[in-house]
Amino acid sequence: MATPVPTPSFPPPLPPPADAGLLMSARVALTHPNPLLTDLLHLSCANLWGCAVVVRASSPESALPQLTAAEPDLILAGLTERLPETLVHLRRVLPRARLILLVPLLNEYLVHFVSRLELSGIAEEASASFGGIAAAMAAVRAGHRYLCPRYTELAMQSRQDPRSFTKLLTPRQVAVLRCIAHSMDDDDVGAHFGIIRSTAKRHRANLMHKLDLHSSQLLTHQAQRLGFNCISPPPRTPARRTSLCLRSRAGRKPSK
Repeated sequence: MATPVPTPSFPPPLPPPADAGLLMSARVALTHPNPLLTDLLHLSCANLWGCAVVVRASSPESALPQLTAAEPDLILAGLTERLPETLVHLRRVLPRARLILLVPLLNEYLVHFVSRLELSGIAEEASASFGGIAAAMAAVRAGHRYLCPRYTELAMQSRQDPRSFTKLLTPRQVAVLRCIAHSMDDDDVGAHFGIIRSTAKRHRANLMHKLDLHSSQLLTHQAQRLGFNCISPPPRTPARRTSLCLRSRAGRKPSK
């Protein structure tokens, strides 16, 4: 006897939005790491919204050749660490394509991360029955930028909060805090950024001071609460030889 297919946990898709005519015949690329979500979006595009799915992949960067060849109107993408670099490339080779980022539950760090990207839309994956995703697609097809309500709410809170990390921390400290959110100790942080342990330790102390926290455990907890661990740590920096090391080698006498 065949094993029954389990029922997906996602809610059934909504009917097309009121301005569904904007979605008819749109060429859509689905580039998301969750295959179940991709399957349901594919069904919604084809059977409810009248879109043609021309590319399916786990991420935009893994599908650059297919995207370039298919020339989609809309690209629905999941969040990846390499998304900023991928967007630069896509704007160059596909200037007419519009990218809508599908994010999990939004938090303060995600709002900061995606605010620096030139996106056409931001929608939450958990929006009820894909209604937010359909609304984002229709708005972007109409020539507007779509920001989901939760994004707008968190961005406003960050702008109004004088203690928001975006006002307190330098870009370098934000990068270090991402590593700390993944439970890296000073040795790990030093190796990740190519710096000595004492420098990594000083970064940690400065972060605790600026965020008014009194232990490393509280700093890690606060970084995770803000969402710094929702994507992988920043790229590793190759270790650099210090000027002291270079001076010592320059002054070293050749061995006989």
